[in-house]
Amino acid sequence: MSDAPAMGEFLGADAPSNWGKWGPDDEVGCLNYLDASQVLRGVQH
Repeated sequence: MSDAPAMGEFLGADAPSNWGKWGPDDEVGCLNYLDASQVLRGVQH
């Protein structure tokens, strides 16, 4: 592979994280940001 540095090297030890943002049982992650109108907009496409 390449000799590119890992993301951790760029972001550092205090990099932001969304792990656990919606609780330990969450299975959809950032899809929690979608509301019904956005889902319907996607369906229309």
